[in-house]
Amino acid sequence: MICNRLDLKPELRGASIEVYRNISKADIFGGKNPLTVVAASILLPARALKPELTAENLADETKMAANTIKASFKVLWNERARLLPKSLVNHPVYGLAAAADGKSVPSTSAPAAPVPTAADAALSAKLSAI
Repeated sequence: MICNRLDLKPELRGASIEVYRNISKADIFGGKNPLTVVAASILLPARALKPELTAENLADETKMAANTIKASFKVLWNERARLLPKSLVNHPVYGLAAAADGKSVPSTSAPAAPVPTAADAALSAKLSAI
């Protein structure tokens, strides 16, 4: 097994298995080479649990192209909130924040627009007059 050859700790192995199961349930990679899906499933939780693990390391073990693994990883990254185990969802490396309803949402959303002040209105009026 890839996890054994890479000497991955049980926490990362379990997280990778959960990611793989979630990918299967969501049918994200229908028809994709299962080895590609496994490699990307390992890489996603490894961002928090073993950051030194790279797509190149996985490519060496799986005899696949690193770019293939990276492309699959990018797809998973966009779906990370629903694929990651609950124990990892709020890890800072993923850029997710817990919402009030307990679901994780990407924290990369645009910040709220500032509320205009009287000074902003005055400045806007001056600029309009020019």
